[in-house]
Amino acid sequence: MVLEELLSTYGYMAVAVGTFLEGETILVLGGFAAHRGYLELPWVIIWAFLGTLSGDQLYFYIGRHKGRGVLEKRPGWKTRSEKVFRLLEQHHDEFARACDGFFGRDEPPARDDSLTVFERRIAVLCADLNLRLAPTDIGTIADTIADAWHQYVTLDAEAKSVLEALGQRRPLALVSNFDHPRYVRALLTRHGLDGYFAAVVISGEAGVSKPDPRIFQMALAQTGLAPADVIHVGDTHEDTDGARAAGITPVLLARPEGATERSALDYRTDHRDEPAGDAHGNEVLRISALKELTNLVD
Repeated sequence: MVLEELLSTYGYMAVAVGTFLEGETILVLGGFAAHRGYLELPWVIIWAFLGTLSGDQLYFYIGRHKGRGVLEKRPGWKTRSEKVFRLLEQHHDEFARACDGFFGRDEPPARDDSLTVFERRIAVLCADLNLRLAPTDIGTIADTIADAWHQYVTLDAEAKSVLEALGQRRPLALVSNFDHPRYVRALLTRHGLDGYFAAVVISGEAGVSKPDPRIFQMALAQTGLAPADVIHVGDTHEDTDGARAAGITPVLLARPEGATERSALDYRTDHRDEPAGDAHGNEVLRISALKELTNLVD
């Protein structure tokens, strides 16, 4: 019986079992079967996901808990695997040292390669480890890392309603310290926020970052607003110090402890232990929730 007949005869069970055992080929054939009307695509996707997940988890469990015993019974496999273990052990410390202080190092010099600052950092790390990767691979790594980080960051439930209210009164701008700009723009689109901002200024594109007042001046130029008519809300001293240096009134967002539940909303969460001022002792207005901003803007 050919694979097409198997799928048409046993349907979704064939997709689940096939992806459990093999994967890509069965999924492609399942998609083709859906295209021909034999199966429904949403159910193909669901059963393929369940089959793949089950297979991967089983193989991981076997390798994690039974792998050593299997290798002991197969001397040929054991000899080859020992080489892999030696390489992992040999380069473990080297890799850890290479990653240490990854974000604290000086920004790699710009080159004519269209890489973001974050991608250039990854490229330098790979070069230190004698790894040669194509720019597309580096981009994929950068996006994957950013995605992994943002699994633990959630959008404030008040964000859209507050942006909607404020946007009816003044042009809004986002000023962000982030060295992988396209990810910021993708994240804004993903959360449906891109339409709220008249200007989006990201340090990785601007060439300067907060607290440098020039990044705020770029946002002022794009919105046509004067510093005296603007407030800037942020959750770090880079926000408050930079805004003040640009002549903008700073507002510190300091949500109370426990307000973020399981997922993080703030970059900083220890403001409650600090005095009510910026890094230079200047008075800074604090708010504990985004909705308080609607009372600060005419």
